[in-house]
Amino acid sequence: MTDEEREIAREKRQRQRFEKLGFPEPRCIFCGVDDVRCLELHHIAGRGHSDDVWPVCRNCHAVLTDFQGDHPPKDAPPDNVLEIIGRFLLGVADFLEMLITRCRDYGETLIRMAADAAA
Repeated sequence: MTDEEREIAREKRQRQRFEKLGFPEPRCIFCGVDDVRCLELHHIAGRGHSDDVWPVCRNCHAVLTDFQGDHPPKDAPPDNVLEIIGRFLLGVADFLEMLITRCRDYGETLIRMAADAAA
């Protein structure tokens, strides 16, 4: 394969990833990673309960998926609106839990940076 063919193949794969993600400028909503090779779509309410998704990097996706392991087992038919809303709300709570952790980390980092700059 020539360098030109390799570049064309990479561009094609990148276009396909952008199309799959379905967002104009996809990036992880938690850590900001914008390399489409590292992004995945996370089903907010869990796979099979809703088509609502967020773009997240593979690392953040693993954490969110682990959180979903703590959600109650499926008891109602998949189209039960109460179950769907309940699982969506649990997914939003997972999002907020991760966001709180990120905010604490970033806040502490900024305070340390300010102290270092003042020293």
